[in-house]
Amino acid sequence: MAVAPCSQRGKFVETEDKKQQFNVYLPPELVRELKHAAIDDRSSLSRYVERIFREFLERRGKEQST
Repeated sequence: MAVAPCSQRGKFVETEDKKQQFNVYLPPELVRELKHAAIDDRSSLSRYVERIFREFLERRGKEQST
């Protein structure tokens, strides 16, 4: 893991290597629900959303191959 500066001055957070950041605009209520779900899953929001995306793409791939 690498250490990268976060948006708060003087704070650093661990980031996994070979990750890319991008902006996604979502309704505030959906963001709130995702944050709570990630906490319930004992996961970071990034890891939780990554897992959701991967599961979605896997299901999508299976549906397209049938």
